[in-house]
Amino acid sequence: MTTRDKALDNWKHHVAASVPCDPAAMNLRIARFAEIPASPRAFVETWIDGAGGQAHTVVLNPCDTISVPPRVHRSFRSLDGDAGMLISILGGKVPDRVKRHSGLEQRARAIGAGFDDDGNAVKFD
Repeated sequence: MTTRDKALDNWKHHVAASVPCDPAAMNLRIARFAEIPASPRAFVETWIDGAGGQAHTVVLNPCDTISVPPRVHRSFRSLDGDAGMLISILGGKVPDRVKRHSGLEQRARAIGAGFDDDGNAVKFD
């Protein structure tokens, strides 16, 4: 049997009947951009590099992507002051809670920011 014939014959190992999925079930699997929840409290961290105590700035353009390594503190802000959209994807099978730089605590407390019992960031008015 030629390589081509073997490759064509291998289709029998890579086909299966589709399972039922009606439109209502498929609609549950759609992420609509307009329905993404927003939070003005997300990423209320510091620009301070924990290892060297320095602040670093990177300017991203619309649709740019950045991957921040685990345990690296970061913060995001709009340079023109306009509201924007930031989509955050936490990786790993069991993502851990974000840890903040210790220097942020005093400033955060001063504006009423803290954490609920589950470790979610909250701001009290």
